[in-house]
Amino acid sequence: MGTRRGVWVAVVGAVALVGFGAPPAEAGGPRIIDLGFLPDGKHSHVRDLNERGEVVGASTSGGRLHAVRWDRSGRITDMGTVGSDSTEATLINDSGAVAGFYRCGGSRTCGVRWSASGEPIPLPPLGEGGDSEPTAINEAGLLAGYADVAYDDPRPVRWDCAGQVTRLPLLPGDTRGWAGGIDREGNVVGISATADRVDHPVRWDAAGRVSVLPLPEGRTSGWASKTTADGTILGAAVGPDGVHPVRWDRRGRVTELSGDVSLSPVWISPRGRVVASGSAEGAGWAKRWDPSGRVTDLPPLAGDTYPQPFSVNDSGVAVGRSGSGVSAPHPVRWSESGAVRRLPELPGAFGGWAGEINGRGVIIGVMHYNDASSHAVVWR
Repeated sequence: MGTRRGVWVAVVGAVALVGFGAPPAEAGGPRIIDLGFLPDGKHSHVRDLNERGEVVGASTSGGRLHAVRWDRSGRITDMGTVGSDSTEATLINDSGAVAGFYRCGGSRTCGVRWSASGEPIPLPPLGEGGDSEPTAINEAGLLAGYADVAYDDPRPVRWDCAGQVTRLPLLPGDTRGWAGGIDREGNVVGISATADRVDHPVRWDAAGRVSVLPLPEGRTSGWASKTTADGTILGAAVGPDGVHPVRWDRRGRVTELSGDVSLSPVWISPRGRVVASGSAEGAGWAKRWDPSGRVTDLPPLAGDTYPQPFSVNDSGVAVGRSGSGVSAPHPVRWSESGAVRRLPELPGAFGGWAGEINGRGVIIGVMHYNDASSHAVVWR
């Protein structure tokens, strides 16, 4: 949903929504619902959520992963496989367009999008032996991501709605790159890198022209990881003291969000709220910034040492997990004021995480069990 990420093959009934047996949530808080599996499945997990409350991810079935989609009522749809290869849906936009990847031989993964009739459209790499994967989708259904020209030799690319690929140029002297986000106008952001892995944050315009994004003074490298629909960009700048989250506006002007501690940027909401986290020497920390740059600390649960946000919405509500490093982490929600609260969990689960929250406050995540199964869940 961060850069907002065709319809299904067959609807599968008889899905158990066992989450209704969970203990009741606190008054006014979200309730947890187990999204279930495909028939004969044991694992399910979520990957993306749109503003309509539709969720995509994967479920095991017949010994393979199948891309799946859950509607707003929690009903699951099997989106099938590509031939005999496992699939996973990772992106959905607010119009319901879906993309992801499939296993295309050994450990290789190749991108796939689903047509409006539900047929998978493979998005192959640019050369033999490599991978490809879409990383973002905009509301028009354009995809950004990467495709290898050879094994472990990626190039940034953009795919149109028919699956046709456009290779995006690198900066002069660079040899590899990735695309991480795409805005409503088709501008793409990502990385252009040298052969020895010096990264440069870049933006490609709708015509495919590349330009470098400026770094704060004293920072030597960096990357652009996500963009909002209106072109505000989230990324990182790297210097001798570590990694620091940065935000570029539509005109490319850069603001460093935290220079006092090393933090990896995680998420940017549609209107520019940012969360980031970091850790060192047995402890962790997390922060949230509003569009004006005001910062709020996000603490762990009492007794824990590692807060880790994964998503934030425009109201400032963030979700993620809290752990101690010696026990399973628990899914948590941080309020607009930054107060942390443990989310309800499924009976018998030993831990989990909350991965994404939309503008309406719907949260998706995963719970884990001692029998090695995992359950996709939603909090509403």
